[in-house]
Amino acid sequence: MSTRTVPFAVPHAFGLVQENRRRMLFEHVDVAGRGLEIGPYDQPTVVKTEGDIHYLDVQSREDLVAALHDPALAAKIPEVDILCTSSDYATVCDEPFDYVIANHVLEHVPNPIAWLQMIGTILRDDGKLFLSLPDKKHTFDKYRPDTPLSHILYDYYTGVTEASREHILETELYYDMQFIQREMNVGERLDDARLRRSFDIPVHPGIHCHVFQAETFPDKILKPLQLMGLLPFELIAYRGAQASTGGEFSFVLQKGEPKVELRTEQFFTKDYEQAPPPPPPAVPSGTPPIEPAPRLRDVLFPMGTRRREFLWQIKRRIVR
Repeated sequence: MSTRTVPFAVPHAFGLVQENRRRMLFEHVDVAGRGLEIGPYDQPTVVKTEGDIHYLDVQSREDLVAALHDPALAAKIPEVDILCTSSDYATVCDEPFDYVIANHVLEHVPNPIAWLQMIGTILRDDGKLFLSLPDKKHTFDKYRPDTPLSHILYDYYTGVTEASREHILETELYYDMQFIQREMNVGERLDDARLRRSFDIPVHPGIHCHVFQAETFPDKILKPLQLMGLLPFELIAYRGAQASTGGEFSFVLQKGEPKVELRTEQFFTKDYEQAPPPPPPAVPSGTPPIEPAPRLRDVLFPMGTRRREFLWQIKRRIVR
């Protein structure tokens, strides 16, 4: 574990979100080792002067800079060390890493389980994975339904490799237009022709395939996958989301056999509040109690009759 403090006196100017990530990262990971940061763009978490860090992206620095809308960001984009146009980094990483950093990556991955398992193959034994994910409540996804475990398992069992059109449809339906200073209009969102046209939109790599909330992710997604033996990581640190720190939640996983407990009532929870039953109608004082209606069995087979005894004999034979 690193004994250095943050922030560091390095040329790169870290923003508030980066500083928040770094505090958690440096508490649990020694960045002096061999590290990999996936898609750092203009917000690298660790810089070259701090450790043996390698940057992986789908585009070279030249291509990233050429596509910038704000040229001022160019100075913040580091050189890309490893180019990989797929989500299988094992094909381009020839040596294992001591740690991997992936900020706002997992929500874009079509097959999260397969992706996490792949990360395990490029990590040394006891290597660590630092992840930050956006909490949907603080993003344009806040009206989208949470991605359930069943969906993630379906993607894994069926070998999904591309973002589903269902995710595009979800985004078209529930995107929070106020996030881009536009008025919300349910008529526009539910326009049948517009929604049909969304299937002609190319799948953009920036689409969020999955959406989560910090409060439910551990018990609904992470721990179940650990219990199923599908996630070769132990959870060693977890931090919830706050609007003041970018609205993201972060956690650190360590490669190895997970030790996890998940109570039934943690996994099986409702996503709604059930209304209490209505109180019984008030009965005026002095009203005689209502006699309960006789049971049909007692009407057809009265107590003390031969018919009742015959019914009892039949029941005993069935039970035997």
